[in-house]
Amino acid sequence: MEQTLEKKSIHEDRYYRPDNFPKGLTRKVVESISHIKNEPGWLTSFRLKAFEIYEQKPMPTWGFFPNFNVDIDSYTHYIGSNQQKKKSWDEVDPEVLKSFERLGIPEHERKYLAGIEAMNDSETVYANVKKELTELGILFCDIDTAIREYPEIVKKYLGTVVSVGDNKFFRLKQLCFFGGFFCICSQRCKNAYASSGVF
Repeated sequence: MEQTLEKKSIHEDRYYRPDNFPKGLTRKVVESISHIKNEPGWLTSFRLKAFEIYEQKPMPTWGFFPNFNVDIDSYTHYIGSNQQKKKSWDEVDPEVLKSFERLGIPEHERKYLAGIEAMNDSETVYANVKKELTELGILFCDIDTAIREYPEIVKKYLGTVVSVGDNKFFRLKQLCFFGGFFCICSQRCKNAYASSGVF
């Protein structure tokens, strides 16, 4: 654990912590996360519902959970990023570019991708979706953009893959989620591009 914390400190310039943001998980903390991110009321309600279920759910008894000794309330559950979204690869942090090379996506290949969203530390740092994707009826963007521009679609599908009755930590992910991608193809889209995600 010490090694992980030490690595994070190398990149302190990438993060900011809102003044006096409390540690732990309470209703007020969840509301504060939503407020800082300027989210609509329905999304605040979604997070609060996930928090209620998280509070009620017992600790899972399978896997490594019986020996899980992490005090969730000793953590700060929101840290922002100082990185701004870029429209050109030339503007992206060289360290992020190195990550793409390590993932096997060389520069010449990136130039021919129909759409790409690059995330680092749960924030989109690069976005470029070619016009032809939109014309085909493919919506592809980061989740924060989708929440602003396609709220009804996000509202309909957010949190539907795993059942409400699933484990405590799935609810933790729902109430504290940041970042992620949004992709949906319209019914008129017959020849969609192959898509993939690298995590």
